[in-house]
Amino acid sequence: MRHDGRFFTVDTELGIPTAPVSLLLSALGPRMLEVARDLTDGTVGVWVRPDLVADVLRPALRDDQRVVVQVLAGVTTDPDRLRARIAEEYAAVGSMPAYRAVLDRGGLQGPADTLVVGTEEDLAREFARFADAGVTDLVVAALEEPRRVLDVERGVHV
Repeated sequence: MRHDGRFFTVDTELGIPTAPVSLLLSALGPRMLEVARDLTDGTVGVWVRPDLVADVLRPALRDDQRVVVQVLAGVTTDPDRLRARIAEEYAAVGSMPAYRAVLDRGGLQGPADTLVVGTEEDLAREFARFADAGVTDLVVAALEEPRRVLDVERGVHV
């Protein structure tokens, strides 16, 4: 650190021991997954379902690499209402080429098809499917009933 100021001058170096930083790449297509496999510690996926993780993401990486997936989730008695809301709010995602390609690869119409919604039991079952598919880190963004969603997420070991 170097600082030359009106009242003082500092010229020093701080050495703070830290663990190595994990480098992840948001890679969803074949070429970027190759880059992730060869140069990073894993990939980050969004707008995916467990089948795509198991069939595309996990096989493209080494066994020691991380697969981080972010999902939108909500405990609700009306999943269709929540899906309609997300379909409207995230409509632009379906027109972005990289996301459109991953949605198509997964056989999905749009981001609303990737939601994890329903009862606590529904969420636990879907979170477990992600773990079984090879997800190492599940990042859950709670849309409704956040405390209940996160309680379910804590109970599933991903």
